[in-house]
Amino acid sequence: MSQIDNTLHGITRLFVDTAPLIYLIEQHPVYLPIVREVVRRIDEGVVEAYSSVITLTKDNFARRLGSSVTVTAPLGVFSR
Repeated sequence: MSQIDNTLHGITRLFVDTAPLIYLIEQHPVYLPIVREVVRRIDEGVVEAYSSVITLTKDNFARRLGSSVTVTAPLGVFSR
């Protein structure tokens, strides 16, 4: 079991702050594999992700810049 598997074991809901979205958008060389794994779990419905209005506003701005991250519910669930 990988470190991310151990860390997320039993986690069904997760608050996502701005930094992981920035890592995803900018394809950060260190954090991108971790963020991709979290997004995969969100996409598969294993984890529900929630965020703040501020993060979602930044996400909306990022999408205008061409990011593939989208918000599928108010204050909430992310998909890719």
